[in-house]
Amino acid sequence: MAELPTPIWVLESYTYEDSKIARLIVELPNDPILNMLDTRGEFKPAVFNQVMQILQVLKGEIPSGTLMETGILDRVPIIEHDCDFSLIMFIKHYRGSSMTAVCKHRSVSTELITKMNDSSFTNPLFKEAPFIMKVPMGYVQLDGMIFFTITGHETSDLDESEVSVVRSKI
Repeated sequence: MAELPTPIWVLESYTYEDSKIARLIVELPNDPILNMLDTRGEFKPAVFNQVMQILQVLKGEIPSGTLMETGILDRVPIIEHDCDFSLIMFIKHYRGSSMTAVCKHRSVSTELITKMNDSSFTNPLFKEAPFIMKVPMGYVQLDGMIFFTITGHETSDLDESEVSVVRSKI
């Protein structure tokens, strides 16, 4: 079983056009299986959906069909739950690229969602945002399957050199 660090960075929320936006960065490790899944067009079912379930738990929600260590329930919500939507940047170390996804929590305009899908607009929202927390997540390969799991306690004591490296990947 191989486990690779896959941290979730929680950034300060942002308000744009009366919508409150949670900003998160998920670093995906340099791994050939992730690259293969992405190349085959299987990123959403294999990676995105699992990460979204973890983010729901960090917001204090319990998605159905999720296996989790119940001790985390004493520490949630870690991510603000009063946001209209979340912007999630996936930094793909296996490709040297990034991708931003929008996850709606409440009704927002189609025009706003379209704008949030434009990386020339959203990249500065990530690059300039204060980083407020790091949640340790792990990427596990086991018997030909992949899993993402929370591997420890969140921390707001951030290493500025590590934050600078993440900013440089945006």
